[in-house]
Amino acid sequence: MSLTNRLLTVGLAAVSVMASGGCSEEYLLRADHLALARNEIAAGAPPERLVVAAKDSTSRETLLRYSRLPEMPLVSGDQTVVKVRSKDSRAQRIAGTTLFTIGLAHLVALAGHGLGFLASARSCSATPGCINEDFSLLISGPVLGSIGLSLLVPGIALMSTGYGSPRDAQPGRSDLIYIK
Repeated sequence: MSLTNRLLTVGLAAVSVMASGGCSEEYLLRADHLALARNEIAAGAPPERLVVAAKDSTSRETLLRYSRLPEMPLVSGDQTVVKVRSKDSRAQRIAGTTLFTIGLAHLVALAGHGLGFLASARSCSATPGCINEDFSLLISGPVLGSIGLSLLVPGIALMSTGYGSPRDAQPGRSDLIYIK
């Protein structure tokens, strides 16, 4: 199996995984944390600075920015946990970086193939009886280029969304208000 076929297979597998799973996650938030967050907002705290503790589907603790959560219904008195489906910026960063890397590898392979084609044409032109019949660039060029760009562009979009406006937060930042 050639390098191009391997990269194509990996790229298509990454795209199918992203399409099947998406970049959203279901989180469990404690109702008392949401009530505390609403009280902080009522007291004048900006929602962009509030961070709420949550658990994802694997029971991993994470910190979510309150302003990036979807609109939540009011919590009833007997409700202790609220399920929220939100975009997962960590998954967006991982998926975006993966697609970007695979797309960039395809474009580098295209550049390498083009340089090999030019080197072959140059060495063939130096010898008088050589006939260069290497037309593989006509076939692999559009394939590598289109696959590379079709993975590179969504990768950049996912990375910019995941890094540019994160929905999760790191602990210990002094500019954020943590509700735990």
